[in-house]
Amino acid sequence: MTRDSILFYYSFYEAAQQLGQKARLRLYDSILEVSFSDYESIEELEKICNEVASKLKDSRMLFAQFTLIKPHLINSGKLSLNGRKGGGQLKNTNAKKRPKNEQEEKEVDRERDEEREKGDKKWGIR
Repeated sequence: MTRDSILFYYSFYEAAQQLGQKARLRLYDSILEVSFSDYESIEELEKICNEVASKLKDSRMLFAQFTLIKPHLINSGKLSLNGRKGGGQLKNTNAKKRPKNEQEEKEVDRERDEEREKGDKKWGIR
């Protein structure tokens, strides 16, 4: 599955400004080639990154800049893949839904109070 947008950091732009026009275009094309490539796993994305990097080895400056950008591209790819799976992690307590009504809210409060009492008894409080 391909993406239809990417995250492009200002630092990418700043680094590219140090290059000539043709080299800058090659760097931008390399970033976009990786970002919009079709991959289904991080391993595939890393393979694509390595293939693109090998095309830039003729220019040490381009290769160095792409090497510094590559971890951001891979991390962005991971976020994209995780987003395709539906978002939040399993067992993420921060992502639990809030109670929809007063009855559920009272139940949550009661459970929280019970947990506190257990902790207090364990540590000899009260």
